[in-house]
Amino acid sequence: MTRLLLILLAVFISMPSSSHANEGAGLLRSDLNGALPKGLWRKQNRSEITYLLQNLPAHSDSRAMQEIKRDMLLSYYKTREITNDVTLKDGEDLLTLRLQKLMEMGLWKDALKLYTTTTEDPEQNNKLAQVGLLLILNQRGLATACLEEKVLYDRFSDTPFWKQIDNICSIEMGITQGTEDDFPESSVLQAIFFDKDFKISAQDVETLEALTPLELSLLSLKNRIKYDRVNLSEITSPFLIKIFMKDAKFPSQYKDALNKVAINLALLPRSPLTDEQNKQLDSIKTLQQSQIISLVATQIRLGEQISKESLDRMVKLAPKNPENYFFLKIIKETNDNYGNIVLTEDNFNLGQEELRKKHPQRVTLLQSVLDKTLEFSNNRNNVYEKQISLTPNGVYIMSGGSLKKWLETTKQHHLSGLSLLIILSNIEDVAKGDLIKSLSTVGLINQAHHLANEELAKLMEAYI
Repeated sequence: MTRLLLILLAVFISMPSSSHANEGAGLLRSDLNGALPKGLWRKQNRSEITYLLQNLPAHSDSRAMQEIKRDMLLSYYKTREITNDVTLKDGEDLLTLRLQKLMEMGLWKDALKLYTTTTEDPEQNNKLAQVGLLLILNQRGLATACLEEKVLYDRFSDTPFWKQIDNICSIEMGITQGTEDDFPESSVLQAIFFDKDFKISAQDVETLEALTPLELSLLSLKNRIKYDRVNLSEITSPFLIKIFMKDAKFPSQYKDALNKVAINLALLPRSPLTDEQNKQLDSIKTLQQSQIISLVATQIRLGEQISKESLDRMVKLAPKNPENYFFLKIIKETNDNYGNIVLTEDNFNLGQEELRKKHPQRVTLLQSVLDKTLEFSNNRNNVYEKQISLTPNGVYIMSGGSLKKWLETTKQHHLSGLSLLIILSNIEDVAKGDLIKSLSTVGLINQAHHLANEELAKLMEAYI
């Protein structure tokens, strides 16, 4: 009996807490909606998944990369097959890590939906509770966030974040007048509540991005961002861009520039076809080369099916515009299209060489779409060596060389999840020239085609 009790106790201890039970939950289940494979993390080390998710850049100069990140973070997964080489801790479960990254990427609506769908109570998972409250704060307002805070405060009252939000809510609800001493660890929160003249300029992006998510959210909600001038660039963090987008006081003269950055970060949908382009769809046979290429490139960016008439027009114009042969070959491989595209090898090579004159790197990248996918390697004689180790103080460090070498190892062993995270990390220009093939090699064909379409549209637009 004693032995049985010990076995039952061991099983109970090894079971994940209910706050971890939903760590594989997701909003996307079908690949038609962009879902990643349910077994993406199969037999991959939890320590490495954790490290890469925590360090995944929230920003990218590629909208397609941002969209793939979003799909990866929102997909449903079977997580029981993760190799638990480290103990699963609160705040390092797959759900919390994904929610934190979605929040950093400015995808607050998606993140809040995932949080409310999966989390009735965060229990003792402090980081999960924090990200949930921040999402409620930014999506539903301070009053609703304070209702959530009053429910959760007692269990997390010894942490700075909860002390700060509790004092904020007490001041907002008129329970107390508050003093600067209520925010000993945040001069910004002190100034927001006790310095009526305090503001930070929207031009001072460095200062704004150095703030905590709570400080930056309160700065916006309390109208303490000064919009005398606005500094927008392609490297501004998605979280700050989302703050600007949500701020009713953001100046109208900067809205177009803001929307352009937001579209590139996949925070806004792309603009649909213009009225002129819709008219062109009815008169394909009369379009000139620049018109048909611009139209098809836009449709590719929008994920629209390319008509047989458009393809036929490109074929007809190809003798004088041989680049069309290359475009048509890639369209055939990566896009939904009507009709049957027949190209000779000589014509394709002609188009390829024409494009190589000005855009050799982009041609090489797209050429990988046509390469035969490498065979998966699951050779059990080759031991997969763990690439991440923990120092005595619990900090993750690289133990196996560069990310590029690490990617070669993960590809060889068909570790699709880790391969994807390394590719999305965009560090050291990992696999820059082999990006699309790397995704195809580990079976992520839809994602490879999505990146290829973006590169194809860029190449077509550059050649108009």
